[in-house]
Amino acid sequence: MRFSPEGVVVLDYKSAFPRATRASTAVSMMFRASSINIANDRMLQMRNGENVRVTLTALQTLAAVVDTGSFAAASRELGYTPSAVSQQIAKLEQTLDLRLFDRAGRSIHATEAALYLRARSAELVGLLSQVERDAGRLAAGQAGRIRIGSFRSADAQLLSRSVAQFLVRRRGVEVDLHEGEPWDLLPQVVSGDIDVAIAFRYEVASPPWSSDVQVIPLLREPLTVIGSPSHRLASHASVELDELEHEAWAGNDTSTLAHACLMNTTAKAGFRPDIAFHSNNFDALFGLVRNKLAVAMVPGLTLAGRTDVARLNVTDLPYREVAAVVRMGRPDPLAQAAIDALSSVARELAEENGWELLVDA
Repeated sequence: MRFSPEGVVVLDYKSAFPRATRASTAVSMMFRASSINIANDRMLQMRNGENVRVTLTALQTLAAVVDTGSFAAASRELGYTPSAVSQQIAKLEQTLDLRLFDRAGRSIHATEAALYLRARSAELVGLLSQVERDAGRLAAGQAGRIRIGSFRSADAQLLSRSVAQFLVRRRGVEVDLHEGEPWDLLPQVVSGDIDVAIAFRYEVASPPWSSDVQVIPLLREPLTVIGSPSHRLASHASVELDELEHEAWAGNDTSTLAHACLMNTTAKAGFRPDIAFHSNNFDALFGLVRNKLAVAMVPGLTLAGRTDVARLNVTDLPYREVAAVVRMGRPDPLAQAAIDALSSVARELAEENGWELLVDA
């Protein structure tokens, strides 16, 4: 056996089977990896001047006959009739132009060629069987790798809970997480660098969703103005936004959609906020608010479980829509499983917080 420069395994029958049929002529049998085709007929293609086809079933039958020593025993192991086993072996011998078994009455004896092929095909049969099992797991969304993109304020609740749910029956799946804003993540979805992105758009100051991607709306989370627990308006049942005109504000960087939303919202209330602090780190914003240095307008996902700030009951604030985004067309099994997990967690969050659910029932 040797490898050709093209990566082809060449078996020389003259050296491998000195007593085999046509021993006077070196018959090469070449297996090219790219010619392995796991289709319904489970064909293994080989080339010997012209295309020769040997089915994986034939190799499995050969192995069973060699191992059991008879067609009858092999048929019981494989679940075939003895005549079917005999016909498969006869066809294999004809295809390869080799005598694989010496027949004497009802007894058979494996030739050197059969023993050699049994040994050489064992790894191949096992490999192809494993490939078929892996392909089945991939088709069922039980194996492989998925790349999920998300934005920071979704990480603690929506993303983490969805990944946990996704992995319940998919412990063998590799999950790669990427963080970024929607304008960073969506082009990566289009290019195929990310499989599923969690993205958002604000009711105000956000462009429509891109037509280059498929959008699965999940939920609408309200925006909330927060202050310190001792803020003068913390106990008020209803607050107008313009009552905060003279407050110091903490907000996201000026390049973000969150900043544009704050500016648009306060402009409608008739004032321009005094933004004393800028940060895209919501923990920093909460710290500034908690220490009575500013008020801030934050999305609902950032407030889960927090008791260190007061939610000011400001009326008529816009919302932020959160969605799962994938490439156009039918999602692959892993992407669909991720979408299902995100949809399930979105239902839970909407129920827990009284938010509007956008996922189809």
